[in-house]
Amino acid sequence: MGAYAVAKIADKLIEDFAGSVVERWSRYRARRFINALASGIAQGAIGEAEVRERIDKTLADEKKSEALFEAYRRVCLAASRDVGPRVIGFLMAKLLAEGRTASDHEERLMMAAETLTDGEFQAFVGFLHKLNAADSDPKTRDSTIWIEQHWETVDDSGLSRGGIDLAPLNLADSHGTWALKLAAAGILAQQVRQTHHPYHADSDRHIDEDGVTIKYTWYVGADRAFAGFLDLLDVASRTDE
Repeated sequence: MGAYAVAKIADKLIEDFAGSVVERWSRYRARRFINALASGIAQGAIGEAEVRERIDKTLADEKKSEALFEAYRRVCLAASRDVGPRVIGFLMAKLLAEGRTASDHEERLMMAAETLTDGEFQAFVGFLHKLNAADSDPKTRDSTIWIEQHWETVDDSGLSRGGIDLAPLNLADSHGTWALKLAAAGILAQQVRQTHHPYHADSDRHIDEDGVTIKYTWYVGADRAFAGFLDLLDVASRTDE
């Protein structure tokens, strides 16, 4: 087949692709976004007239309309068909109602809404439920809630023989691609803690000399502010639309 014929086929493919693929799925995502946005805008309104007034004021405001366009751009490129666009829609409705721009945490959540697939969002929601369960003291000064993942111990004498690998967890292997994406968005964090446990010589237990057992524990966690988005994500993850 000649170059001219290939070029004609490519032109046809581009034309059909734009109409049947790009337009179709852009419209699909936009509908999820708009439905969530409308639901958020309508919250607390008394009657349809008040809802229309809110929408008109939003569209007439230059900054708010620009923010909506930016949100729509995110939606069109979202990896998620359903949940991501809804998350962005609900967040935008909240921001518009409060007349402010996104906080750092909200911005990171919208970044995640662009990159996570629907299945990965389900894993994210499951992680946030675990995070809430691990939050034993909501009044703690530590802004990050940590969940223990893995631990290893080594005797201090063993350190001279090479010790252990203290590299961070491979999140893709230990959790999945969703965790890798959340780390890139600045939502998921990691740390390794080291604790020392001295012991003494004990002939009954065949311990010849004093020493120290060192325990290394790997954790993943997130700022407790993200746990506060759980209700929003639960609603956005529902498939009853």
